[in-house]
Amino acid sequence: MNGADPKRALRRRLRRALEQLPESVCRAQSAALCRRLQLLPELASARVVAGYAAFGSEADPAAALAWLGARGVVLGLPRIVAGVEAAGDGGRLELHRVDEGTRLLQNRYAIAEPDAAEPLLSLSRVEVILVPALGVDREGRRLGRGGGYYDRLLPRLPQAFKVALVHDLQLIEQVPSLPHDARVDCIVSDLHTHYVR
Repeated sequence: MNGADPKRALRRRLRRALEQLPESVCRAQSAALCRRLQLLPELASARVVAGYAAFGSEADPAAALAWLGARGVVLGLPRIVAGVEAAGDGGRLELHRVDEGTRLLQNRYAIAEPDAAEPLLSLSRVEVILVPALGVDREGRRLGRGGGYYDRLLPRLPQAFKVALVHDLQLIEQVPSLPHDARVDCIVSDLHTHYVR
């Protein structure tokens, strides 16, 4: 099951499912997911963690990030850096250090991200990265929104433990995969924690 067409169909299906998720359910499931995250030994021992600001009905790691920040963990969030359109590069993600008072701005996709003036977080320091997904399977194959941003970022973090965060309905049997698609090491949903073997 390879190629772009199955991915497009799967994205449409998962987007529809997420759009139908009531906001109260989304909040409750994100809270349950964050409680599961706090039990991950990799996260509990980490000193530098990268997360993300949830968009729409995405699984929201905000409570877990606040918990980590209160424990003195250095936190980072991604910011899109524009690419060279003529070369077909839509851009890449850079990680910026953030804390409780950091002001976030909306990017061109209406996703909250740090200002470019915030200090960069060295990728070599990141021990755990929390990654959003539209869907993920038990082999760690992740389906993103189609921009390829995380597929370009994750290989730049070879030492980081990579955790995909999803609502349980986003756990699927198989994500169509291409050679450049980056996999994750662990999946955490509101109901399950699954280590990829």
